[in-house]
Amino acid sequence: MQRFMGPVTFLRSYRAIEIPVWVLCAADVFLRSVGASDTQFSRPLRPWFFLGRESGVRFLFFAVFHALPGMVPIFALLGLLVAVGASLGSTALSAAAVPDAFGHLAANLSHSPPHCSSFTGAKGGCDDYFYSPGSGAYQLTLLLSKTSWPGTMMPFYSAEPWTAVFFVGFLLVGHFFLLRVLLATATTDFKRYC
Repeated sequence: MQRFMGPVTFLRSYRAIEIPVWVLCAADVFLRSVGASDTQFSRPLRPWFFLGRESGVRFLFFAVFHALPGMVPIFALLGLLVAVGASLGSTALSAAAVPDAFGHLAANLSHSPPHCSSFTGAKGGCDDYFYSPGSGAYQLTLLLSKTSWPGTMMPFYSAEPWTAVFFVGFLLVGHFFLLRVLLATATTDFKRYC
């Protein structure tokens, strides 16, 4: 059947993806067997074989893939929210940026670069999670996913209660609004494809 489908139909089918994956995996096995390479670059490609054999999984994968274009603007809004929040946090909540502006807050914060996060705070003795915009973006991404939200905001809240306005506002806009819109968009586009 593959022989009679024509070149255009073949290139649009899943076989057009599966054949290069087979070739790359074979090249990986060959390079490792002769000792030319120590890295196994075909490992991330192995799920393609599962997608090729199971039509239900392949259908769900492509349905999710077709839902991505509708979710891109919401991901961009989430990224913008994290970037603005990180710059505000590194300006207003960092001990290095404004050492005397908030008194008690700046006096109680410390960080040990290059990595200060709510996961290493108890061990490393650092709690200035917004000492740079990059560190602030990391912490706000954790806060957005609610991975470590008490650990991220409690050092600031215990020093100055008004900082809860920043964190609660960020959670309301990011977690309870934008992530819900993202879920609704993904569900709508997924149902449209199905």
